[in-house]
Amino acid sequence: MDRSGHFLVTADDQFGFKKGLGCNNSMYYVHNVVEHFTSGVSTVNLCALDLSKAFDNVNHHAHRMCMVLMFRTLYCILKVVMNFIGF
Repeated sequence: MDRSGHFLVTADDQFGFKKGLGCNNSMYYVHNVVEHFTSGVSTVNLCALDLSKAFDNVNHHAHRMCMVLMFRTLYCILKVVMNFIGF
């Protein structure tokens, strides 16, 4: 990652996947944004999604089989198109 770090540029307000930044930083940022707009008598609407349980009930074997089927289908379609255009 060190060698390719200068190619991977992210926004200053992105906190995920950055060394030394995490949830505390993002919570502080959101707090400051809310404080800024509410001090000017603006309404701030927030939405929070808890995705921690989003994939607990996924049948991973069935999901993997669907992905394999999808990629095999795409591969076959690509072969047909490539044969049709002469590759």
